[in-house]
Amino acid sequence: MSKYEIGSRWLLRVPEVASLLGVSVRTIREWISAGVLPVVRVPGGRAVLVPKRELDMWVQQHTRAATGLTSSNAASTNAAAARQP
Repeated sequence: MSKYEIGSRWLLRVPEVASLLGVSVRTIREWISAGVLPVVRVPGGRAVLVPKRELDMWVQQHTRAATGLTSSNAASTNAAAARQP
């Protein structure tokens, strides 16, 4: 997987993001157009790159939202799961 470094941020191309998330390139482009994913637009070109660090945070936020877990109830959910036989 190729990554681009600008400053201290690692940037991923759209196909790489699609592969990581297990969705189509078209879906990623739709999310970008809708403002769902954080992106960096390269000046003077059409290239759109996704900062890896921000993508990681986005995935964590959306994973918690999809499962209904927040930091406050995640601990109680884990504790309850550990008590089950």
